[in-house]
Amino acid sequence: MLGGVVVVLLFAFTGYQALKAKMALESVEADFDTLSVELRSGDEASIQATLTSAQGHARDAFDNTRGPVWWLSSKLPGPGRNVDAVRIVAEVADRLASDILPDVASATSTLTPENLRPVKGRVDLEPIREIKPAVVRAATALSAESSQVAEIDTGALVSQVAGPVSRLQTRIADADELADRASRAVRLIPPMLGGER
Repeated sequence: MLGGVVVVLLFAFTGYQALKAKMALESVEADFDTLSVELRSGDEASIQATLTSAQGHARDAFDNTRGPVWWLSSKLPGPGRNVDAVRIVAEVADRLASDILPDVASATSTLTPENLRPVKGRVDLEPIREIKPAVVRAATALSAESSQVAEIDTGALVSQVAGPVSRLQTRIADADELADRASRAVRLIPPMLGGER
């Protein structure tokens, strides 16, 4: 009897965690959308504020998709795939917000049109050289995250999970493509402009 009560309480707690994780992931998605716009506009103060918000929400989602009951639930034949998908999305969102997007934000603030405008017929290549490691690092990391998320079979998930996972797959794939182009640019532009060293 007591064991049954404990199991019910554990699953009720996990349900509460799942609700918190869902709300946190929805907030992360909104933060990422806002950040995408801000990165294009180059508003550094807004970028940093939104990045901080995304990091907090992503960490909440990550923290609320851990624990023994989550692990046990992921092994169940029915809901297991959905539980796994939510856990993977939370992990990826946390790594994006904490490890990858800061490099992207740094690159965006450095590679502005003003910094790349020719002065006396020459482009100052130093900003590109300085930001190259961060851009290459972000591109490599994004590629790994994109591959992991792409492996989730959304056709096997319930619609409430499949929709957000599918949107994340698309966004990360798009970001991966852009990051790959940026990575190639920072590696190729200096030699093309005679700045190899």
